[in-house]
Amino acid sequence: MRSDRLARREDGVIERIQGMVEVEPEKDLAVRAARVLQRHTRTSLGANLHVIKHIPAGGGLGGGSSDAATVLLALNRLWNTGLGLPELAALGLSLGADVPLFVHGASAWGEGRGERLTPLSAPPRWFLIVHPGVSVSTAEIFQAPELTRNSSLITCAPQRLDRPATTANRWCVDGIAKWRRARLAGYATRTA
Repeated sequence: MRSDRLARREDGVIERIQGMVEVEPEKDLAVRAARVLQRHTRTSLGANLHVIKHIPAGGGLGGGSSDAATVLLALNRLWNTGLGLPELAALGLSLGADVPLFVHGASAWGEGRGERLTPLSAPPRWFLIVHPGVSVSTAEIFQAPELTRNSSLITCAPQRLDRPATTANRWCVDGIAKWRRARLAGYATRTA
C-alpha cells in the first residue's frame, strides 16, 4: 500500500476513505484485514484507510494481499496490540494464501496454504509491469470447479534466486513459462 495512509479512530469505526471505486469497501482486503485484527485483539479502536493503488487490480501480482499485510502491520503498531509476525501472518492467512508472505516482507518459498514459508536469497532486481488491459479475480480462479484441488505436491525445492535453476527444478520453471507464453500468445491472437 505505497502512499497509503492510516489514521486511528477512537470510535471503533473502520472506514475506507479512499480506494478503488470498483471494489466495495466491505470486499476490500485492506478493510477486511482491519476488521480481522480488530476482532482478534478486541480493540475498541478503529481506523480511516486511504488505499492508493499502484499495481493493476486482478493482475495476480499480490496487490490486494500486500495491502492487507500492510494494514495488519500498521494497525498492529497504531493500535499498540503487540502481536508478533507469526500471529499477524496467521491472521493474514485467513484473508489470502499470500498475505503471510507480505507480512514477513521477504522472498520465500510458500507451502501448504501459504502458512509454511522458507526464506529465499534474492538479489535486488527491477521489474517492468505491463498491463494487458484484462484482469482476473483471484477469488474466482480459486473457486473455479475445474481447478485441481487434490493434485500431488509440487516437488520444486526452494532455490537461491541468484543462481540458475538446477536440472531437478528446471521443469517447474520451464513448465510455468511455457504455459504463460501459450496463454499470452492466445490473448495476443484474440486481441490483434
